[in-house]
Parts: sequence; C-alpha cells; structure tokens
Amino acid sequence: MAGDALRAWFQRLWKRRPDTEHTLISIREMLRRACLEGDAATRDAVITAVLEHLFVDADVAAFFRSWERDARLREIYKEAIYLASSMQ
Repeated sequence: MAGDALRAWFQRLWKRRPDTEHTLISIREMLRRACLEGDAATRDAVITAVLEHLFVDADVAAFFRSWERDARLREIYKEAIYLASSMQ
C-alpha cells in the first residue's frame, strides 16, 4: 500500500512540474537508496508497486534514465521498463 501511495503522490507532483521538481528529485533519490540499501523484497516492492507503473509514462522513465547508467541500478531500471511495456 505504501508503494501505491508513493506512486500516486509522484504522479500528482509530476503533473505540477516544474514547481515540484525538487520534491521529485528527492523521491527519486529515496527510491535509489531503498533499492541500494534494502533487501530483495524492498527492491521488488519499488519495482512492482512504484516504478513499473510510473514508467508507463516515457517522460517519467527518462527522468530515471540515469539509473540505466549506474551498474548497481541498471537491472532494476530495465526490469521496470520491461514490466511497464508489458502493461501497455
């Protein structure tokens, strides 16, 4: 449920850019830390409850594109992109 709430909040903030850019960057950083410092269940929750739904929007996926260049986050990013593409 927390992941769904976070995703919904992100989407509301996304619609109000650029005024909310700082908060969006903070959320992206929080998700990055959760993926790097959390266990497998945490990473799975970030991917399936948050990222796969956000990445349906190509602009949001682009906002997270730096993850693709980070060896520690690359597979998480790719998995979320794959899941998002299968939702469409």
